Amino acid sequence: MRAAKQVIGWLEYGLGGLILLAGLVIVSLEILGRGFLGFSLLWSEELSRYLLIWTAYLGAAAAVRDGSHIRVEFLLQLLPPRWAHYVEMFDTALCLLFTLVLVYAGYRLVEDSRFLGLSPTDSNLPVPIWIFQSIVPLGFALMSLRLAINLVQQASGQGPRRGPPDPAMTLGGEP
Repeated sequence: MRAAKQVIGWLEYGLGGLILLAGLVIVSLEILGRGFLGFSLLWSEELSRYLLIWTAYLGAAAAVRDGSHIRVEFLLQLLPPRWAHYVEMFDTALCLLFTLVLVYAGYRLVEDSRFLGLSPTDSNLPVPIWIFQSIVPLGFALMSLRLAINLVQQASGQGPRRGPPDPAMTLGGEP
């Protein structure tokens, strides 16, 4: 289970960091090109926008891991600990169901775009749109995996982690 958590952590942080770095390099090249060298990369704004969207989806999966996503905990504080535990498990199960539905819907979106051969409108990128859209099922699949892990931990009495990230779930972390 720990190896799976490390692989998922690499996807969330490693891939997310690399994508964010690529976006930063592209935007920096555009600024240097326009401001100092007299040229412009026509595709830079569009690609950096898609990369930022990818980073947001990967970051959302990381937030689910830490339990740092937006949630209302007022009711949980009013309930006895045992009931709060069951409500949290129910909440996690509902979120898991929701993300699984979005994995399927995202997969259908990507497949339809791929089948129809769609490309971004008014685009300077010679890349089919389904490649950029593939983050939707991938991001929600990562969230689903994290929610499933949280649900198993809650069922075993451990519950999801709160507070700082677990080093075992980040790149190169030690237990």
